[in-house]
Amino acid sequence: MKKKRTVILLSLLAAVLIVGAGIYLYSASVQKAQADKVAEENSKGLKRYSEFDIFAGVPAMTRQDVAYDNAIDAGGGDYMIAARDATPEDYQDYLSVLEQEGFQKVLDNGEEGLEGYVYTSHYQKENLLVVVSYIKNLKQITITATENTVLSDRLYRDDNALITTTGAQTKMHVYELESVGMGFIFELKSGHFLLYDGGTKVELPHLVNYLESLVPKGEKPIIDAWFISHAHSDHMGILTGFAETSGYADRVYIDSVYFFEPCAEAVTINGDADGVPWNMKFCKAAASYLKASDGGQPEMYRPRLGERYYFDEITIDVIYTPELSPVADWDTFNASSIVTMMTIEGQKVLMTGDADWSSQLIYTAMYDKEYFNLTIYQVPHHGINVYKQISNRLGTIQTIIYPAKVVTGGAGPASFTGRKPQNEHLMSLAPESFAFGDGTRILTFPYEVGTAQKLPSKFSVEE
Repeated sequence: MKKKRTVILLSLLAAVLIVGAGIYLYSASVQKAQADKVAEENSKGLKRYSEFDIFAGVPAMTRQDVAYDNAIDAGGGDYMIAARDATPEDYQDYLSVLEQEGFQKVLDNGEEGLEGYVYTSHYQKENLLVVVSYIKNLKQITITATENTVLSDRLYRDDNALITTTGAQTKMHVYELESVGMGFIFELKSGHFLLYDGGTKVELPHLVNYLESLVPKGEKPIIDAWFISHAHSDHMGILTGFAETSGYADRVYIDSVYFFEPCAEAVTINGDADGVPWNMKFCKAAASYLKASDGGQPEMYRPRLGERYYFDEITIDVIYTPELSPVADWDTFNASSIVTMMTIEGQKVLMTGDADWSSQLIYTAMYDKEYFNLTIYQVPHHGINVYKQISNRLGTIQTIIYPAKVVTGGAGPASFTGRKPQNEHLMSLAPESFAFGDGTRILTFPYEVGTAQKLPSKFSVEE
C-alpha cells in the first residue's frame, strides 16, 4: 500500500512538472511572439500613424497602448507626432529604442532638462534628425523628424570660448521705436550683441546708428544671433529692410538668425495681411543679403522645444514652439510666436513675442507658477489677451515691459497709438513697468527696480 502511494505521488509530481514546463514554454512562446510583434511594428516605423513618408525611418515606442496624435507638418521641414499619457520611463525607453535602431545621440538638455519640466534629446541617423521631448506637466512626448538640418553650435557650452572685456556688464537695451513694434538689444560682455525682433523696416537706420554708437569708432557691431519671434512686420520687418535698402548690410555683421518657420496652413490664417509671406521669404533668404563676421554668410537655425542656447553669460531656453497648439485653435498669426526664457546673471527674462491666447494657455500649463518668477516680463502682443486667467499662473514679476506708447502716425492700427495695455491689472503685478516708444531704456544686470537708464526720446510721442 505504501509503495502504491509513493508511485501515485511521483506520478502527480511528474504531471505537475510537465504541466508547469508546458505553461512556462507557452508563456515564453507568447512573450517571444509579443516581442517579435513589437519588433515588427517598430521596424515599420511611425509611418503607420502618419501620411508623411519621413516617419518610415523613425521607430515607434515599445509600449503598445500609446495614444498617438495625428502627425502634423510643423513647417520648416519638421514633422511631429505627439504621444499622450506618457511617463518619464516611456521617454527614456524611447531613447533606448532609437539607439537600438542605430540612431546616435547628438545632444540633450541635461539631466535636469528645463528645470525638470521639459526634457529634450536629439538623435541622428545618416541625414535624419529625430528630436524627442518629454513635457512633464502635459504628460506628453513629442517626436519631431526632419532631414538635412544643421544644428547651432550654440547648443553646446564652451566656457573656453568666453571672451569678456574687463569691467564689462551685460545690458538689455529696450530701444525706442519710431513706429509700432518690439525690439531689444542684449549687449554681451564680449562687446557683441544679441537681437530680439526689431520693429518695422523704418527702424533700420535708427538701429544701425544705435549699434554703432555702442562699439569703438571704426568697428562694425557684431551680432552673434538675431532671434525672430514671428513673421509680423512690426517684429521682423526690420530684417527685410537690409535687403530692400542698400548700404546697411555693410555696416554690421550678423552671424546667425533664429527663426521658427510655421507650416503653410498657418500662414493662410494671416493671408497677405501685414506682409507675412513677403517677410518669411526674406527671413529664409537672409543669408543671401546679410554678412557674417567671418566673411561668409549668416547661419539660419530653427529653434526647437527644450533647446538651450549659450551666448557667453546668457542662456536662452526655448520653452514653447507653435506646433504645440493645433493650427485650428489659432486666433491669429500671432500664435506662430516662439516663447523663450533668457537667464542673465541668474535672473529670468521671459520673451513672448506676440503669443496669443491659445499659446499662453499651453505654455503656462507646461510649467509651474514658480518657474515664472521673473525679473522681466515682456508682455505678449502689446498687452492684449493677458487676462487674470493667465497672470494668475505667473509667479512674482519685478519689471513689466509693453508697448503702451507709440509715435503718432505709426504704421500699426490706430488703436495702438497712444494707448495703454488693454489689461490694466498688469500694472499692479509688478513694482515697475515701462514701454517702448518713450525713450530707450538701458537695463544693466543684475538688474534692480528703478536703476534703468532712460535716454532722451528721439521722437515725439503721445501720452
